[in-house]
Amino acid sequence: MYYILVFRSQTQTYAFSSLLSSYRISNVVIQTPRQAEVSCGLSVKIPVGELNRAKSILARRAFSSFVGIFMVSELGAGMNKVVRVS
Repeated sequence: MYYILVFRSQTQTYAFSSLLSSYRISNVVIQTPRQAEVSCGLSVKIPVGELNRAKSILARRAFSSFVGIFMVSELGAGMNKVVRVS
């Protein structure tokens, strides 16, 4: 299980990823799973244990294209369960 932070802008996706990295928060830019039903193709993936720190950093910045946070559970055989959590 992991979380993805979804933005409508690829530029803001990469900016948020860089910001997390500057705080030494493990993250990877990935393709947004189809199940999230969001138009932008990229999201920032973070480990479960980093969610609160990432939310704190997000709250201090103005990311106008931020869509939400989704929990992704891998079900196997390439299948994921994606649930919006905020």
